Formats: sequence, C-alpha cells, structure tokens
Amino acid sequence: MKAQKIAGLLIIALSILTFSIQTSLSQLTMYIDQTTPEYWTDISNYIPNTIYISTIIAIGIGLYLIFKKEK
Repeated sequence: MKAQKIAGLLIIALSILTFSIQTSLSQLTMYIDQTTPEYWTDISNYIPNTIYISTIIAIGIGLYLIFKKEK
C-alpha cells in the first residue's frame, strides 16, 4: 500500500476519532446542563458548526488521497 493511501486512511480515522470525542464531550455538557432549569434537548446545539465542517473537509481530503491516481 502506498504511503499516500495510508496517509488518507490516517486522516479519515483521526477525523472520525476527533468527531466522536467531540460528541462525547457534548453529551457530557448536555448532561451537566440538565441540572439547570433551561437547557437544550438537541445535541447538535452543543457541537459547533466548525466541527462538522472540519470533519467533512478532512474526510474529503482523505478520500482524495486514497482514490487519487498516481502517474
């Protein structure tokens, strides 16, 4: 397997890992906020949009590296 494909797989794996850690932290924050009278019931309010965008970009770069034709 070429180093380029390994780098692509590594980027995808790390972006998924980062997103899952962010989701876990958001669930913890949501659980802590439930002790207050007003809190959001939707977890997407606790995850910033930059996390969604950066995860999609990282997966796109990883897929590009995996499927890029070498000359």
